Amino acid sequence: MTSVEPMLHQGKPAVQKNE
Repeated sequence: MTSVEPMLHQGKPAVQKNE
């Protein structure tokens, strides 16, 4: 889940990634 980690740093919810 390396792609999810950078999104968290950007302040974006990982939920959008799943959807």
